[in-house]
Amino acid sequence: MTHGILGMNVCCQHLSAIVGFDVIALQQARALGEFLSDTHFNAIHASDLKRAFATAQAVYDGQKDPKPTFDSSELLREQNFGVAEGKPWSLANRRAINLEEEMAKGVYPTLHGSDEKFPQGESINDLADRAKRANTAFVLPHVWQAAKEGKTGIHVAVVSHGLCISQMISELLKLSARQDNVKDYRGLLNTAWTRVAIEIEVRVLGQMIVHQLTSYRDRWKASQ
Repeated sequence: MTHGILGMNVCCQHLSAIVGFDVIALQQARALGEFLSDTHFNAIHASDLKRAFATAQAVYDGQKDPKPTFDSSELLREQNFGVAEGKPWSLANRRAINLEEEMAKGVYPTLHGSDEKFPQGESINDLADRAKRANTAFVLPHVWQAAKEGKTGIHVAVVSHGLCISQMISELLKLSARQDNVKDYRGLLNTAWTRVAIEIEVRVLGQMIVHQLTSYRDRWKASQ
């Protein structure tokens, strides 16, 4: 799940840790909690950044008893943009000069490729490595425990940020015995959620089968 949509005052900026929550985003979070109140989650894992944590809290508050476990972690934070944090970004598919020269002019362009990053920040490859650790810490333990106990219908909510979630999905699918669904999932919307359904194929012990991947792109909205 991605957090509530950000206000226009932070649109078109490189953002990870600096942005909080506004009234509209809070309304959307509460609407999400109400919408998912009949879906029982066994656990909710959230980014510790305020906008994601508050969204997760709203989902938790909407849950009926017995309540799910609820925790937060830096592993679920958005991509770190380093010195570009809070700076307006410049969208350009091609650059006449390199990244360092752009920054010297006060321009912070969108990053190209998987290795490029701003000083003190993360590249997409860095984020993918962190996403692997997040899956190991927060997703896979539920999968293996459910398989061990022969349980189905286990629901786990991960409330994070678009770029982080997209990398978690891709890295999770790479663990599947069927990798035909592995692709780039960047471009997830704010105020939206994506479902990944996982089955364990007992005939191939220990290999995970991603049974279904459905991306729900419709925004959940605050009550009118």
